[in-house]
Amino acid sequence: MISVSSEFKTAMKGNARTISAYIDDGDAIRLTDADDLKGWNIKANGEMFQTVLRQAEAKFWGGHDLRDKEVNIGLGLVTGYDEVEEKDIVEYIDYGTFKVVEQEENKDTQQSTIKMYDKMYEALRLYELYDVEYPRTVKELVQEICSALGWTLGTATFLNDDLIVGADLFAFQGFTYRDVLEQVAEITGTIIYFNTDDELVLIPMGASVVETLSQSELRKLNTEAQWGAVNSIALARTPVEQDFVWRGGYVSPPILCEDGDELLMEDGEELLLEILVEIDGLYQIRFENNLFVDGDRESYIDSISDEFTGFSLVPYEANTIFLGYLEIGDKIKVQDRNAVEYETYVTNVELSVGEGVKEVITATIPPKSRSNFKRVAGVITGTVLKTEVGERNIRDESITSAKVRELSVDKLTTGTLKVGTEIIVPDEFGRALIYIANVEVEDE
Repeated sequence: MISVSSEFKTAMKGNARTISAYIDDGDAIRLTDADDLKGWNIKANGEMFQTVLRQAEAKFWGGHDLRDKEVNIGLGLVTGYDEVEEKDIVEYIDYGTFKVVEQEENKDTQQSTIKMYDKMYEALRLYELYDVEYPRTVKELVQEICSALGWTLGTATFLNDDLIVGADLFAFQGFTYRDVLEQVAEITGTIIYFNTDDELVLIPMGASVVETLSQSELRKLNTEAQWGAVNSIALARTPVEQDFVWRGGYVSPPILCEDGDELLMEDGEELLLEILVEIDGLYQIRFENNLFVDGDRESYIDSISDEFTGFSLVPYEANTIFLGYLEIGDKIKVQDRNAVEYETYVTNVELSVGEGVKEVITATIPPKSRSNFKRVAGVITGTVLKTEVGERNIRDESITSAKVRELSVDKLTTGTLKVGTEIIVPDEFGRALIYIANVEVEDE
């Protein structure tokens, strides 16, 4: 959460608020809503285990040229009145530095629109750290990236910051600096972005609730069913689906011999053939092709598993009365109209100041995750559709039995399965085949 005073919070949640907006290039141009600034908006669309590139847009009147400049965007809030100096006390939030990448002018309205990105924009360059000596830790590598791009690292410690990088894993492979930071975000369990002090920070999901949003702070709230708790962590290689290591989420049923007896191995011998079955209610965080841990995934999976097993969140979207100080990674509570509270997080923040104020915060299911609920639901939907189409065309005789090469049904209630019939049951690893020797299905 952005650091603000208790007076700021009280004033922002009050009935009568005086909010101002500004853009400042630190030189000769400072636009405010008291003169030429019409308004601005900032979108910080983040996800767990990824980097965040904030984008902003502003509109103003006049001939101000901000092309290719760095500007600071912020707001001020009147928090009280100074009786001695006889003026309002204003507290500011500066949201940091943004690079103007485009300025469009409308000659008819005399209005200009600028588009901007924060300092993460500078990471969209080819990764070129050729003079770095190895081995070094992940934290030291992140520091090298910051030095190369002229950034300041604002996080002192984080998960797996001491993980040893034995060699340059990313040179000459077409990676950008941001691509590398994305892989850092995965193995450190963080979201990486620039804070309001223009420091690169690696933020874990909050451990304690920093704000409770009651109905008085919410204009609109949509919630979904809780996702989690996480019961499986996997480090995978693609495109070979079966090549992954995991903690939790799977069971291995006994392998049977031809006579039905279980296949037992002597002590000290390893059974290479293993059948895995997903547990019911799988909630998995899954990282694929992460080069930092790919060489020895077994050694590093426990630290990630220990950190995220049991993690859960409630996906939601909320329109607030506008608070302005919530940040990505914050753990919060939101309260519905029945006074039921949901513990969740902030993964996206959108702010608009100008002709009124607007704040939208959301949390979404981690993109590097999976659950068997969605997969099962998709299979059921597809089966129903295929069955409906098949029955309709067969009944109106537009398809004869001679033309049916393959048919999917959810239930066979009458008829005979002939010798040699193949029943194919797809799973996520391929297709399981059942060969029918001589089975008859009786009428119900």
